[in-house]
Amino acid sequence: MKEPELKDIDFIKIYTKTKTFFKSHLTLLILFTLSGGIISAANFYLTNNYYTTDFVITNGSMVEVKTIKDIIDNSKNGYITSANLNLNQEKINVIAQDFLNVKKLNVDTSTPNKLLFKLKINDNEADLNSLKNSIVSLLFNNTYLAELTKTKKEQLEDEFVSINTEIGIIDSLQKIMLSNSKMMMINFTDFSKSVYHLKKQKIILKKELNSLNEYNIIRDIYKPQTPERTLRSAILFGVILGFFSGIIFGVIRQLNRLSKEHLT
Repeated sequence: MKEPELKDIDFIKIYTKTKTFFKSHLTLLILFTLSGGIISAANFYLTNNYYTTDFVITNGSMVEVKTIKDIIDNSKNGYITSANLNLNQEKINVIAQDFLNVKKLNVDTSTPNKLLFKLKINDNEADLNSLKNSIVSLLFNNTYLAELTKTKKEQLEDEFVSINTEIGIIDSLQKIMLSNSKMMMINFTDFSKSVYHLKKQKIILKKELNSLNEYNIIRDIYKPQTPERTLRSAILFGVILGFFSGIIFGVIRQLNRLSKEHLT
């Protein structure tokens, strides 16, 4: 079957039928459009409006990012208890109270050694600094995370002792060789390189040890000025949704009418 070409399409007929459809369903479209706008406006005032904010800290926990995500994801599910946190009950109560203002909390760990906390909150007038501190306390005073950090610290300390031992052995060996006149002509460059690399490892390990379970604010939390939704955007969305719902309802109604006419 030959497909119709563009020149065979009767655009005037299409326009006429479309115009007729809108004229015959004008009342219906106006009703649906106004209803959509009114319902959206009512929903805007009757439901909570949310604000978004964020802050960034350095990640000093040195554990898998999945573990951090799990702790944050579980924070809204009765996770804030003395069984999970190395804190006194008073501080735990503060954290639990702060989290009542949190609608949604995500942590982005895509940037190495940094944690980006993205928050959706109920009230931008709440004490956001207290909320920020509660989130950090929830993470860095977590019992499971503390145990992992302790294990990591012990591993780093063992490595540190091992490096010190190696450096001591090399230094002792150099002194013995230097004291022996027959070994005075030996090239000690390789010894010096080994000591240099070992001391470099010591510096890295020392830095890792010092940063364990510590954090620094890279970008502080800020007070959001505008809500996630505005009345204008809510009404606009409702009007558009209502208008297209009216078109769909009108088409269905007209198809039903044509179907009945065809049967009779």
